[in-house]
Amino acid sequence: MSPALLLLFTFLSSPLSSFLLDSFYPPPPRPNSLVPRLALNSGSRDPTQPTK
Repeated sequence: MSPALLLLFTFLSSPLSSFLLDSFYPPPPRPNSLVPRLALNSGSRDPTQPTK
């Protein structure tokens, strides 16, 4: 592996790069917030919400 690729890999795996990426791109939603959203998008009722 070339030194440039090795340097890039160490930067991408460093906490600083994850902090910079989080400042530019918001972190992905947590699974517990993603599940009701998928249920609403598919048209099924969210089981955590009471029926109206």
